[in-house]
Amino acid sequence: MIRRPPRSTLSSSSAASDVYKRQVSTQSTGKLANLTFQTAQFKPEDIDCHPSLSGGVLLVVNGECMLDQERHGLKFNDVFHLAQDQGNWFISNQLFRIVGGN
Repeated sequence: MIRRPPRSTLSSSSAASDVYKRQVSTQSTGKLANLTFQTAQFKPEDIDCHPSLSGGVLLVVNGECMLDQERHGLKFNDVFHLAQDQGNWFISNQLFRIVGGN
């Protein structure tokens, strides 16, 4: 689930920072439903924001993901385009990757 800021406070900077507060649930569809972890915490280390020609924002996020009670986090990269449609923000494209690991 992605928490979005209230419609009255949307701006490129507040939407970009607030949209990355994620909570992961194993009740998702597809491959996520078969994963064994129950919780995940995302700790963004770097967030780069770039305005797009369509009035949206391209975000590049690098950070660490902690699964359940794991001692060591997994590095991740997340790239997504935050777009607007009649004043509402949504993610139009997203690329997420776990980097490294065993």
